[in-house]
Amino acid sequence: MNSENHLKDNFIMATLSQVPLTGWTRKTIQEAAILTNLDNMEADILFPNGCREIIRYWFQMADRLMIDDINEDNFYRLRVRDKITLTIRKRLDRWKSYRPAVKKTVALSFFPGYAEDIFSGLTTTADLIWKNAGDRSTDFNYYTKRSLLVAVYTSTFFYWLQDDSKNLNNTWEFLDRRISEVLSLPKFGKGLKNFYRHHKSN
Repeated sequence: MNSENHLKDNFIMATLSQVPLTGWTRKTIQEAAILTNLDNMEADILFPNGCREIIRYWFQMADRLMIDDINEDNFYRLRVRDKITLTIRKRLDRWKSYRPAVKKTVALSFFPGYAEDIFSGLTTTADLIWKNAGDRSTDFNYYTKRSLLVAVYTSTFFYWLQDDSKNLNNTWEFLDRRISEVLSLPKFGKGLKNFYRHHKSN
């Protein structure tokens, strides 16, 4: 990671610590700048388009950290289903301490611009999860897989936001049920099994 990305990552974490208190506002950016020993001009250079650019970078950062996290767990020896499950679990578990900030971010989905960014972030994450699981499809199945994964991830995400169970166990059970439901769809289940057999033999 280069020095600029390191600085941006630190700024993101400082911002998230302030979002529950002051929302996605200019004041939050100013407070994050103080926490990271920057002045307001330096913060503006990092993120010239303010909160919207900070959120977009946060999504990219979360994707990057998600891949780093799963690479620690003998990931590539797992079944495809288990790869997808573990990836979603790792992503959500990393941000569990920041759920108040995440809730504030979700509220922005009602505003033009932010809604498009959030949806784009979801689809990018779904694509990354599939590709990292070994999927290289380019046909109609490509869009089916990603659409279904967006649905699974989104429903699990909203459950996770409210989950107060120990170690988020209720969320992980919910996730397992959603994935089982998707696999029970005849066309998708057959396609995933064929993909797994092909991937395992290569």
